[in-house]
Formats: sequence, structure tokens, C-alpha cells
Amino acid sequence: MDSELKEEIPVHEEFILCGGAETQVLKCGPWTDLFHDQSVKRPKLLIFIIPGERKSLDSNAQEIKDIYGLNGQIEHKLAFLRTHVPKDMKLVLIGHSIGSYFTLQMLKRVPELPLMLPTLGAKK
Repeated sequence: MDSELKEEIPVHEEFILCGGAETQVLKCGPWTDLFHDQSVKRPKLLIFIIPGERKSLDSNAQEIKDIYGLNGQIEHKLAFLRTHVPKDMKLVLIGHSIGSYFTLQMLKRVPELPLMLPTLGAKK
């Protein structure tokens, strides 16, 4: 059966200044500004991926000391979420390698993040 559904998902790349570090942001979907898009199609869920490399992610955030250290990287991700993601947005955080460590530390520092936790492999 040859009934593949091919849908193009726009990918938008930008570089912003966040906490004193130039940050590459890749956005998949039609949204470029989640704060000001009030359309019916505005997403209710954001998948935030933190890669394993030690490179960073707003000109509105205050400069972070030691931006490339472990603590600075964690604060950098939190600054990005505070300035670019509405508080009512549900989050799925995905981390790879050191990004997993950053994710866990972010949850310890800001437990009120509207986060959806995956339950893959969880025992009941």
C-alpha cells in the first residue's frame, strides 16, 4: 500500500544572545514567537532538547557568569525558558549525555516547570 503521508514541517534556525552567549535555536513548526502567537494553532506542548555538547542557548536575560561551566550552562537553559517560553506551555525535556545532567539539575532548581515526565519502562 503506497499511502505515505508526506507533510513538510518548517524548520527555522536563529542565533540569539542568551545570558551573554550566542545560542543556536532550531524551531520545528510554523511558530517563531510563542509569546505573541495567539492563534488557535499555537502549540500546547514544547519539546526542548539539550544536546550533549557544551555549546549554549536572549538579549533580555542577564549575563551569566561562567557561561561555559556546568552551573552556567544550567542557568543558561533556565534563562532561555524564562524569556522564550510561556509559563503555561507544557514541556518535555530531552537531554543527551551532559544534557541529561543539565535537565535533572534544572528540575531541582525550578521544580514548578510545567513538565510532562515520560513513563517509558516505569514499573507500576
